[in-house]
Amino acid sequence: MRTMVKSYDGGQSWTRPQDIFSMNDACYNIDPVTGRCVEDGIAGTPNDLTAAPSIDIANGAPTGTDATNEIVDTWGDGRLGLNNEKVMLSYSTNSGDSWSSPTAISSAGDRGYYAATAISPTGQELYIR
Repeated sequence: MRTMVKSYDGGQSWTRPQDIFSMNDACYNIDPVTGRCVEDGIAGTPNDLTAAPSIDIANGAPTGTDATNEIVDTWGDGRLGLNNEKVMLSYSTNSGDSWSSPTAISSAGDRGYYAATAISPTGQELYIR
């Protein structure tokens, strides 16, 4: 489950964790030597950080001018099963009070592994790697 906490005072205090949507960490194989999650069996490609969030916010940096404050989150997800992992995207336009349904954005045939996202300060462009 993906959860979120918020601070309204610069990080001095935080809200209680709030579940925002489900995800799957795609850990289907454990390497017996390293004990890490791997994508493709013994001595395979480690994927123990696949489901780690990559989050950015359109905050109007550096001045805050024209900020939409849209929040974007991308991650690798295994909800469709082994060898069918996808890069997923969800976004919020209301400070995280609600989120779009997670959507697969990786190309057909690609196995989502790690994702990195960046949104422009004004929210006009979204970059995903």
